[in-house]
Amino acid sequence: MKIKISIGILILLITTSFSLNQSRKILSGHWKLICIEDLITNTKAYRPESKYMNNELIFEFKDNGIDGIIKGKTTSNKVSGVYEIYDNQKINVSKFGGTKIAERGWGSDFWSMIKSSSSYNYNSDTLIIYFDSDTKAMKFVE
Repeated sequence: MKIKISIGILILLITTSFSLNQSRKILSGHWKLICIEDLITNTKAYRPESKYMNNELIFEFKDNGIDGIIKGKTTSNKVSGVYEIYDNQKINVSKFGGTKIAERGWGSDFWSMIKSSSSYNYNSDTLIIYFDSDTKAMKFVE
């Protein structure tokens, strides 16, 4: 009887562990913001490629599947923040800051977009962070 209970508990732990891994993904990596989309109007704005590195918005996400940090640069400044990942691909950026000196365009917009993040979708080389109650999206590539 004790063996059956032990096997049952082991199966339960393995199943629970597997389901948690399926609902939370590690977002760690270096990501470049390339597109912003309004999902209601179905309009997309793409970041033009530039030979000038300071024109790109590049971020490093580092997490353990639950708690994470963001470090990176906008069009003009270095920024950093803290985020949490929840079940069902939900995300919350609880802190985000840096200087806003001479910030323009997407660099200025990124502050409000990342602070209103609500969920994400991630596959091998693409990260999409939804914001404004999942009505808009930021698309990042590695």
